[in-house]
Parts: sequence; C-alpha cells; structure tokens
Amino acid sequence: MRLILFICLIYLPSFSFSQFKIGLCGAPQLTYLLNSLPFFSHPGSEFLLPTLRWNAGGLFTYDFYGKNSGLQLGILYSKNEQKFLYKYTIQGEHYSHKGRKRFTYIQVPLVYRISGYVGKFTKLIFFIGPQFSYLLNYGGGLVIYDPDKYFDLPPISGSDYKKYSIDAILGWSFEYAIKRDFDVFASLKLLYGMNNIENTSRSYNGYAVFPKGGAHQVSLGLLVGGSYIFHRKDNLILPTNLWRYRKYKKKIKH
Repeated sequence: MRLILFICLIYLPSFSFSQFKIGLCGAPQLTYLLNSLPFFSHPGSEFLLPTLRWNAGGLFTYDFYGKNSGLQLGILYSKNEQKFLYKYTIQGEHYSHKGRKRFTYIQVPLVYRISGYVGKFTKLIFFIGPQFSYLLNYGGGLVIYDPDKYFDLPPISGSDYKKYSIDAILGWSFEYAIKRDFDVFASLKLLYGMNNIENTSRSYNGYAVFPKGGAHQVSLGLLVGGSYIFHRKDNLILPTNLWRYRKYKKKIKH
C-alpha cells in the first residue's frame, strides 16, 4: 500500500499536464493452460490443442508531460479456454477423447508504456506490467483414472480453480491518429500466469484432484480499438505531440 502511494505521489504533478485517453477494444486471442491433466496416475498422453477465444473491454491511458511514457489501466472481459486430446491404451485397446476447459475472467491490466513516433501520425508503444484476474466462471470435465479399476468423471465444480490470479504481460502497440481527438490502435499482447491457479485442496472420493504440478494461464492476444483524447488547452504543444502542433498551430490562440 505504501509503495502504491509513493508511486502516486511521484506522478501526481505530471497528471495535471498529461494527455488522458479513454478507449474501447476487443479481438481474438490464442489461450493455453500449461499443466498436466489432473489424473492421479494415467496410462496415456495428453495433447494441448490451439484454442481461439476472445477478449474485450475498456482502456484508460495517461501520457506524461515531457516524456515518451505513460500508464495504462484496463478492464477486460476475457474468455480463456483449453482444448485437449487424451490418448491411452488399456489391455491392448487404444482410446482417445477430446475435452475442453472453459474459463471466464475479469482482467485488470496495469502497464507502463514507452512510446515513440515512427511516422507523422503513427506511434509505436512497448508496454509491460502486471495484471490481476478474477475468475467469474469455470466449466469443464475432469477425467480421473483409478489404476486397474475405472475411469471416472466427477461433477463439475467452480472450486476446481482459484478465483484470483496474477499475470505478467508485455506487448507492442501501434497507434494512428485519424483526427485531432481520436486514435485507432492495434496491440499484440503476451500473457503468462505467475501463480498456480489450481485449487490444490480439491478432492473427489478421497483423492486429491491436483496431486502435483500446477496450471498456468498463457495467452497471445490481439487488441484493436479506438481512443478518444481529452486535451488540455496547452496540449497541442506537448513535446510528444509536435505533429499535432504543426497541423493545428494556426488554430492556437495565444
């Protein structure tokens, strides 16, 4: 809490001179759940299949005065799923089945941005930071193998995975100014879950559902959208907006 307060005090003077933007975004993403399937002991192999889902939400951006940097806060609704194929052999017979785990998250990324112009109207941004995720809903099957006895499908439970997780994200974004007060952008974002999201206390018929290993969310997403820019009266002459000054200098009243 003290660290957050200290950061706010450092940047507070810059907020009054910053350029504030609010935008909407949405696009598809490839999602993976890096872990072994939760079998107690299994006589086969798993194959994670590419899973295409989507995310959408809002972004709030501060670009600091006199610096090619800023902060961005997002609120995203995200679908993260994992399709898998499981193959196994019992008494010489070969079997296979497909499954899917379905996660729905509210995600709140907070990233630090470093930017620079690569054209008169185009800005390239690198961003990195943490993301806080809250699990709204989980659905999917767990196939449990009790050696030499049976395969079993326990009831689906929302308690199989933890409600909260912390992710690390980094990516690149292009912003293009189509009007004085409006930008469009496209971002490529890589996410890695820092903590194990399995609920290791979960059990079924006396067996631990997650006896070892751990599950980490990974996704590669594309975000496209637009932002409305709230200008100060002196915003057109900010060092990071020289092109805007050149384009609109005749309209500035001193």
